[in-house]
Amino acid sequence: MQFHPPYDKMKILDATAGNRAMWVNKKHPLATYIDIRPDVKPDIVISCAKTNFKDKEFDLIVFDPPHQGYTENNKGQMAKRYGYLRAHQIRELIKDAFVEFKRILKDDGFVIFKWNDHDQKLDKILKLILDFEPLFGQITSKRTAGRSDYSASTYWICMIKNKGGETQKPLAFVEQSSIA
Repeated sequence: MQFHPPYDKMKILDATAGNRAMWVNKKHPLATYIDIRPDVKPDIVISCAKTNFKDKEFDLIVFDPPHQGYTENNKGQMAKRYGYLRAHQIRELIKDAFVEFKRILKDDGFVIFKWNDHDQKLDKILKLILDFEPLFGQITSKRTAGRSDYSASTYWICMIKNKGGETQKPLAFVEQSSIA
């Protein structure tokens, strides 16, 4: 595929690449894939919370952090596939990653944030994110297999970096069902 200006110089960072499940082209030429796990073969093995990228290097950051906390006794298939973190470590990762994203994202850059509220509700996670303004989003819900009383939602939120020097208040996401 050929890209035309200005997109031919666009820089995309997949900050938690994993198995690149969301990507149509898993080796997209405009993307840099990072992960802390060498076994998933990222372009660079590094934490998204502390990178060595230049300030304002990326136009777009894709962020699909781990969303399900694990205990010592719960290291099943999900832990093997997506990594092993406890709930408080996931919150710490998200908070630290967005601080780093503010540094490495261009002033007119975007973050596409994917979150599943299986273990931690979105409103709790959004309180950790400062200096980004949500533009639009999408919610999908599904019932968890074998449990008719439980469902989880996956959220896709496009955010733009807050250009002002001031720190903004924590984010909130208004679900369609709560809009009058």
